[in-house]
Amino acid sequence: MKKAFMKNLSFSFISNIVVLLTSALSIFILPKFMAVEEFGLYQLYLLYFSYSGLLQLGWADGIFLKYGGLQYDDIDKREIK
Repeated sequence: MKKAFMKNLSFSFISNIVVLLTSALSIFILPKFMAVEEFGLYQLYLLYFSYSGLLQLGWADGIFLKYGGLQYDDIDKREIK
């Protein structure tokens, strides 16, 4: 149990280091090679891309969250329609 926890903790730590290095590269290095407008559009693209995962949460996910633990026969089909 402790071995698995340490393994997961190290994976989390390493992934956070990779994200930190990528962000530092994006903030400190890229502006030297890009124009102001290009860098602004790049940052806007990153913002839209980071929120695109939230756009997938919709009607089907709500039904699954509400009725996920029930048997098929126990679901009120009139309410879903």
